Amino acid sequence: DNLPTPQEFASPTEGFRMRANFHIWRTTSDLDETKIDYVMFEPGTQNPYRVTQYPMGSNRLQDCMSVLRTALNGKHTLLAQKLKEVTFHTTLNNDSDSAVIVLNYYDTSFVSEEWKDAAQTISTMGNN
Repeated sequence: DNLPTPQEFASPTEGFRMRANFHIWRTTSDLDETKIDYVMFEPGTQNPYRVTQYPMGSNRLQDCMSVLRTALNGKHTLLAQKLKEVTFHTTLNNDSDSAVIVLNYYDTSFVSEEWKDAAQTISTMGNN
């Protein structure tokens, strides 16, 4: 009988996801250049769609997505070899530069010192 009246609060429509998982999709141009994109699949199908923007993701998550995609398609293509999927994890602390990015590979037999150097380099990219 003495329960408080329930209240409704609107949820944010953007920037509320702190983690996301994307498959990697490769397209090859007429010049034999391979481009890496993030994709998700339409529910119940195997139809991929490119994820170029992810407004549901936190600002930090979106920044990390952009920096990593640029690196994979640019100077650090070595990291894109045999890459299967990427998982991003961020925190509620918007002032934090912290993020965990997991690169999942089909096979890791190609990992070399050069690959490790490239991974170390991108680990500091995007820090403000």
